[in-house]
Amino acid sequence: MTAPSLDTAYVDLLLGWDRLEKSLGADAVIDFNLLDADGGTDFASRWDVLLAVKALRRRAEREANPLAYRRLGAHEAFLRNRMGEHWDFEPYIAATQGFRFALYGDDVLDAARQSLTARLAPWQLALDKDTEKNLETRDTEIAEKDVADFYTDFLTRHKPQLEALIGSKADFTVDISFGEVDQYWAAWVDGRGNAFRLRFNRRHMKQHWRARSIQLALHELFAHLVQMSILRSRIAAGELPAWLGLTTVHGPEQFQSEGLAQTLPLFWQIPEAQEPLVQTRCALSHFSGLVWHNAHIRLHGGTPLELVVDEVRRWLPWREEGKVAHSLNSLGNHPLYRSYEFVYGASQDFFTRLAVEKGQAVLPALYTNWLTYDDLLKLRA
Repeated sequence: MTAPSLDTAYVDLLLGWDRLEKSLGADAVIDFNLLDADGGTDFASRWDVLLAVKALRRRAEREANPLAYRRLGAHEAFLRNRMGEHWDFEPYIAATQGFRFALYGDDVLDAARQSLTARLAPWQLALDKDTEKNLETRDTEIAEKDVADFYTDFLTRHKPQLEALIGSKADFTVDISFGEVDQYWAAWVDGRGNAFRLRFNRRHMKQHWRARSIQLALHELFAHLVQMSILRSRIAAGELPAWLGLTTVHGPEQFQSEGLAQTLPLFWQIPEAQEPLVQTRCALSHFSGLVWHNAHIRLHGGTPLELVVDEVRRWLPWREEGKVAHSLNSLGNHPLYRSYEFVYGASQDFFTRLAVEKGQAVLPALYTNWLTYDDLLKLRA
């Protein structure tokens, strides 16, 4: 009997592993199932999955498939830590998210803070314990009953412009819903085939502000969903490997995905993206990401929790002590969040610089291919 291709074996592995994790009541492995596929390999335990990942990775090496080899390495690292190993932070991030990092110096943080301060100045706002709350008073609230219409209208009006800029069509539907779950996220997108969903978590998003909603629409709909739809079309046409249609949040695809999503208003200069409140929100997100990046590194490097909390609040005084400590506890102890959440600060800073250096000319490459961290470095060259 002929062995299945590497593509088929990889898809079967991910589908089966995802089904196993769900049966254990754990986090799903697959985020977007662009293949709209079910089934896969039957696994009795994570140990069986680990053996299968190692075997397939050796095959990818024999068949000279560096992309599959790289991503299978992320699965192996994540699985090992999920099963009890506890890798040092630097090799764990290198193996899962696939990028190299260092602490940002005070000079970098000061520059980002000064940029944010300048954007707050027209509203006579300062960086203090009330910054976040005061920024909302300058915005317009959208009633929850009108939120879905706001997002769908924004998508309908602007998607053709982005498609023209990228040179590819994005064909998908999106269902928008609201709920309350004990998870860290405020908004999340995922889906199967070309049927996607955007969920809002009332636990962390009790109100919807216009500038924040524009920022989220660009992030979730115009970055994530448009990119996923285009990748799906390229997979269906045989231009990309099928396994890329089963995305994971512990893998190296997230540096590109989240970096683009957080900085799209800097690349794509539609009027809404250039509104002062939206640009201020982007500057706030960038500055906060740099601070949290350093907090992750210090926490995982053995700095006492109290000192890390104090350092976060020195730069972000509007963050409450208890909530900072809770976030650090979750990110420090969960092998998925330990990997995935760290990607935000570094990727946003990288893509902020990419936007300045290259502008919208790089958007077609960012939307139509999966680029590793090393590929992205070449894009900046």
